[in-house]
This record gives sequence, structure tokens and C-alpha cells, in this order.
Amino acid sequence: MKNAINEVEVYKAYLRAKGTKNYSVVALCERLRVTRSVLYEVVKRVEQGDEIQLERCLMKHKYDCIWKHRYFRRFSSFSEGKGEGYKQQLKKLIKDMHKDGFGVRDIARRVSLDPSTVSYHINGSKVYRTRGSKVRQRSLIFEG
Repeated sequence: MKNAINEVEVYKAYLRAKGTKNYSVVALCERLRVTRSVLYEVVKRVEQGDEIQLERCLMKHKYDCIWKHRYFRRFSSFSEGKGEGYKQQLKKLIKDMHKDGFGVRDIARRVSLDPSTVSYHINGSKVYRTRGSKVRQRSLIFEG
């Protein structure tokens, strides 16, 4: 488990450094005392998931394993707060989880959000019209 904690810390530092204008991979690697290949491997594993562990675990409990090995570290590394970067990361995480087959309520439970908020992020800000409003709009067009 110590390895996962270190990976989360490395990924957090990567996210913080990536947002600055003087971002340098070499400087970040020196500060974290890791090689560039290790940094890129950690970023890949956190963003895309640990595929080897995921394959072993999938035999038992599919969605728990996908959450644990693909999304949990990424979710854990989000900085607490209400910044635009946080919202974008959360929105991408929710969409990725939905693509992997997670249901709205399951995503909401795992990321501690209301199901309606998760549904909003999955669908974006699309406006859905009911059948009655389409009929009403047509009648307005033909009357005028």
C-alpha cells in the first residue's frame, strides 16, 4: 500500500507542476527524486489504471476492481476545493467511469456526489425536451 501512497503523491506533484507556466519535467523529477521514466510510468498507471492488477482482480468483483485499480488513485489525488481544474478532473473521471459501465448511482456513491450531479456531468448541459414541449412548439410554429 505504501507504493500506492507514493504514486498518489507523485501524481499530485505532477498535476500541481503541470499547471504552472515554468513547468519542467526535469526539475520535477529532480525535486521528487525519481527518473523521468518512473514519473511517466506513475502518471500512466494513475491515469489509465494498473492493468496487471486489474486483470487479476476482475475475476472476483468487476466494478470494485475497476474502481480500485483504475480510478481510486486518480480520485485520491484530486486537490480538495472548488477550482476549475478540480471540476474538469472530476468531470473526466465521471465520464471515464461511465464509459467503463459504472451506473450513475454507483459513481455517485464512490465519489460522494448526488446522483443528479453525476448525471449532469455525464450528459453535459444538454437540454432534454419532453414530447409535450415538442408538440407545443410545433403548434406555435404553425399558428403564427
